[in-house]
Amino acid sequence: IAFVNHPDQPNIAQFTSTIEWLHNIQLDRLICFFINAGYTNLSQICHFNSSDLTILLGDNITLDEQNRLLDSLTRIRSDLVLISSKSLLNREGYLV
Repeated sequence: IAFVNHPDQPNIAQFTSTIEWLHNIQLDRLICFFINAGYTNLSQICHFNSSDLTILLGDNITLDEQNRLLDSLTRIRSDLVLISSKSLLNREGYLV
């Protein structure tokens, strides 16, 4: 499996920190909301959907920002699936 990243989009899987992730997608102003709620690692939020964001951020987010967050989280989940698939393919033996 080849991992090809669009030149304008870094490999999201390289980020583990919520701060790095929000900075990378240019939503630094939301960092305090995530950190104050205890979400410091992407593994804590990679499953978030629009309802989760509404609960966390309420009216403190625009529709555009919500879409950017959700698009990025979708890419993160896709990257994690690809990474998991690749590690399964690299193991010795057979899947039964």
